[in-house]
Amino acid sequence: MFGRVIVLLVLLAVILGGVGVGVQQWQDPNSLLNSKLSELTNNLPNVSLPQGISLPSLPVLQQPVTEITTPGPLRGRTDAPAQTLTASGTIAETNRHRAEAGLPALPLNAKLAAAAQAKVNDMFQKQYFDHIGPDGRGPADWVEDTNYAYIAVGENLALGNFAGDAALVNAWMSSPGHRANILNQHFAEIGVATAQGTFQGEQTWLAVQTFGTPSSACPGPSPTLRQQFDQKKALTEQIEVELDRTQAELERLIAEHDRLVREGNQKIEEGNAAARRGDQEEAERLWAEGEALHNQARELEPKIEERRSAYNSFIDQLNAINNELIDLANQLNAQIDQYNLCVARFGS
Repeated sequence: MFGRVIVLLVLLAVILGGVGVGVQQWQDPNSLLNSKLSELTNNLPNVSLPQGISLPSLPVLQQPVTEITTPGPLRGRTDAPAQTLTASGTIAETNRHRAEAGLPALPLNAKLAAAAQAKVNDMFQKQYFDHIGPDGRGPADWVEDTNYAYIAVGENLALGNFAGDAALVNAWMSSPGHRANILNQHFAEIGVATAQGTFQGEQTWLAVQTFGTPSSACPGPSPTLRQQFDQKKALTEQIEVELDRTQAELERLIAEHDRLVREGNQKIEEGNAAARRGDQEEAERLWAEGEALHNQARELEPKIEERRSAYNSFIDQLNAINNELIDLANQLNAQIDQYNLCVARFGS
């Protein structure tokens, strides 16, 4: 009898000990498990994109002026004795007048000369005398046909039998619009074409002055800087894609971790309740399931930390590239401002 009592006491101690262990797992807030879960809950969900990553915008490049002045075509007498007109003599007379006005000479440009010649040929062929042909083509079109890169162009036209090159240029100088083209301080080059032919049934001369300002007169933004800007901008877009993917994965891992923790806590609570009812076997099973869920949550912690580290690395890269983009944009903006100021001088 005494032996049975001892056995019963031992069994009761075991049962009560099991209940105590279950209650302690569930209730003790200072346990290592709860401490770790609290740390994860406090730290991991705080994931958000940093604010202020915005790329500077570049101003739109001002479009070059295609034409400055195209004064009304100058007509001279066609019944006067014809004198030979020459391109070289017309250029020399033009530069003489520019010199008298304190302006630099305009050198001959082969492309502008080709444009002037094409214009003369077209007027004889189609029998018109105007800056705009029957097909709608104007001075800029003839210049562009020669692949002359320009900021500004201008055109003077003359028809008639003039008493030589000097008389032709003097006639242009007597016309305010033509004079303005000849003495335009911004023009840098010239092309001239003269030709005799039949125009509206009469033998006469046509002369064309084509003035130009090459694109090199107003250097545009550095292509290298612009290429660097575009490349870094494209790189940020790639990193942002990776950042979004990493954030989504990180949020998924955190949600899975939190689910495992909640379900593990629920199992332990159910185990504690079973132990209090005296169902030690059920309690042990539930505690084991709860601990297994907690272990699965712990296994996710290195992955979460690795993804969070990768996310922060992408943020650091974006911030660094953004600073480089701002610096490049400032340089490009300064160059664009200078370009636009230069081009504005040629506006009509």
